[in-house]
Amino acid sequence: NNDYIISTPLYIVVLFFFIMACLFTTTFITITVIIIVSWKAYCWVLHLNETKFASNPLTKQFKVIILGSGFGGLNVAIECKKNGIPFMVFEKNDKVGGTWAYNDYPGCACDIPAHLYTYSFEPNDWKSKYPERSDIQKYIEHCAHKYQIYEHIKFNTLVKSIKWNKKMNKWIVITKDEGV
Repeated sequence: NNDYIISTPLYIVVLFFFIMACLFTTTFITITVIIIVSWKAYCWVLHLNETKFASNPLTKQFKVIILGSGFGGLNVAIECKKNGIPFMVFEKNDKVGGTWAYNDYPGCACDIPAHLYTYSFEPNDWKSKYPERSDIQKYIEHCAHKYQIYEHIKFNTLVKSIKWNKKMNKWIVITKDEGV
């Protein structure tokens, strides 16, 4: 087990995942609410307290810890990198992509138009309006490579629990390294 001490309010990380998941909706009201909440969350992230990677003897500093490297987690990681915010991604699997990395069955494809599954900062020429899982996975891997996110991902790391330590005024994240 590894313990990671985090002073980042957990609700901000959770809020980012909610926002990233909702970005693929198309209703005006939902998009308006997401824009407002996103801006407030972004402003909060810029003012987070330091995070300590407690079990690392080098004591690396992080302001944001991201759970998962699917579309939402990768987007948060890229934005942190662009804005110079120190971060670490915990990924329970051995590759990026979230559901697109492991849901592999005949006919697995996107059920919404591909342009809605594209980061605004990284356009893509999709082969079809509803791309196959493998094309989406390649796009996710391309983005992780292009924006140098792999070096910030701790693969095969399952987060077992996240607890608030009132005395330390910090979050304690306990992980179980799978296959390491």
